[in-house]
Amino acid sequence: MSDETEGHFREVFLQYGFAMYLGNVLELRLRNILSSAQILIDSNPSRKKFDELLVLNQGMTMGVLIKKLKPFIQSEVPQTILRKK
Repeated sequence: MSDETEGHFREVFLQYGFAMYLGNVLELRLRNILSSAQILIDSNPSRKKFDELLVLNQGMTMGVLIKKLKPFIQSEVPQTILRKK
């Protein structure tokens, strides 16, 4: 393999890894926001309940997290982002 080809492969893997990292960070933040929103409407919030919500929300895909967040969002700006395609 030439140096140019190796450099190209390296750049592709670098970009892919960075995109995966950012996707995971976004998913983690959405999970935290959802858990926080859910605990705020609880009649008797506690740290234990919050931790349970985090675990419950952990297995959700990004799409499910966004769907569950929709009822908590009242601003029009996020609604345009979350609009169904």
